[in-house]
Amino acid sequence: VYVAFTRAEAMLKIARSRFFLVIVMFTAVCVLMESIHQNQNYEYIVRFINMGLGIFTVSLLCRDKQALEVTINAFLICSAANSVYLISGPFNYLRTYSAEGFNDSSKARIQAFSEFSMRDYLNDISIFSALGSIFGIISFVYEKIRWKKVVIAMLILLSLIGIFLPASRTGALIFFVGLFMFGYKSKLKLKPLIVPILIFTVAVILIVPDVVWVRIGYIAQIGEIHGEDSRTKLYQ
Repeated sequence: VYVAFTRAEAMLKIARSRFFLVIVMFTAVCVLMESIHQNQNYEYIVRFINMGLGIFTVSLLCRDKQALEVTINAFLICSAANSVYLISGPFNYLRTYSAEGFNDSSKARIQAFSEFSMRDYLNDISIFSALGSIFGIISFVYEKIRWKKVVIAMLILLSLIGIFLPASRTGALIFFVGLFMFGYKSKLKLKPLIVPILIFTVAVILIVPDVVWVRIGYIAQIGEIHGEDSRTKLYQ
C-alpha cells in the first residue's frame, strides 16, 4: 500500500523491466504446466511469486530510506517476538534434556516441539530469525542514538536465540554466511565491535540449552539420524 501510493512511478518503471517480465512469464508457464498435471500442487509456485514480489518491493523501498528503516525494524521486532513464542514453549523441555549425539538430540528436538503449533516449520522459523538478526546487526552498526542501539541489541539477542533454539543447522549456516558477507562488503572495523560480539556470544551460549549445541555441532554428520527431521513432518 505504501509503495503504491508513494512510489507509483518507480513501481511502473520496474514493472516494465526485463526482470519483472521474466518473472511474470515464468510464473505463467509454471501455472499452465501445473494446471494440466494430475496431482496439482501450487505451493512452490506461490513461494516463487512471494519471492519475486519481495524482491520487487525491496528494490522500491531501497530508494526510500525511511521506509527501508521501518521495514528492517519491523522484521527485527517480528523475529524477536517469534523467539519469545519459542522460549515460552519448548524451551523448558530442552533445558531438562541431555543428549550424547546427533540422533539423541534430534529425538529430543522432535519431542520438545511435538505440541508446538509450528512444529512442521522449524527450519523456516530459524531462517526467519537469522534474517531478522542480520537486519538487526546492520541497524545496530549504523544507528547513532544510544537508547535505540540498546533496544536493537535486546531484539538482536532474542532473534539470535530464535536461530538456535529450533536446533536448525540451516538457520545457523544462513546467519553466519550472511554475517560474513555483510562484514566483507561493508569493510567494518571489528575492534569497536569486539565487546558487543563477546556479550552476544556468551549470552546465547548460556541461554540456549546444551542439547541444541549437540545437534548443531554435528553439522557434517547428516547421515547419522535415521528418523524424521524437520525437513519433513515431525510425525504423520
